[in-house]
Amino acid sequence: PAFQDSVFWRMITLSLGIGALGFIDDKFGMKPVVKLVGQLSIASMVYFWCGISFRSVLPMLPWWIDFPFTVFWIVGAVNAFNLIDGLDGLASGLAFIASVGMAVTLALTGNPDSTLFHFAFAGSMLGFLRYNYNPASVFLGASGSMLIGFVIATLPLAHQVPNSFLVSIGVPLLAMGVPIFDTALAILRRTIR
Repeated sequence: PAFQDSVFWRMITLSLGIGALGFIDDKFGMKPVVKLVGQLSIASMVYFWCGISFRSVLPMLPWWIDFPFTVFWIVGAVNAFNLIDGLDGLASGLAFIASVGMAVTLALTGNPDSTLFHFAFAGSMLGFLRYNYNPASVFLGASGSMLIGFVIATLPLAHQVPNSFLVSIGVPLLAMGVPIFDTALAILRRTIR
């Protein structure tokens, strides 16, 4: 009920968009700046077209803080999962752990509808992990890893409930701690060189 049908289909459309962006990168290669512009555009559409942001959990945020914070959150998650997809099963395993963690937290706060969405995503990650675990026979690529990051970032924002700051930010941030730390180290190493 909290996730209206129109917003659901808009989010499906944007998910297909981020997957298509990753597919083009996988198939033909894409300059990082072009890929970043595409990610920023899709994240901006999440804010303006779908109306999904941090404002429902932090209503005191003005739009000029809420908008860049939401876009940064989504683009950061997309790139964090994209960059960590080097080891077999790592990105899908972290997504599974994050989804289960968010589902359990939502179940404890009494939100069964949102819990089902997270368990469904966790189930898809578990099914994929069977073939992506070492030695992997199937790989995520940019399309899969970017889609996972997009879902992990937007699903908690779309299913916010009162006092859901932990679900919206805390649990995904814990799950993304490894990719964020890995990304920060990569940036630091390249800066030093």
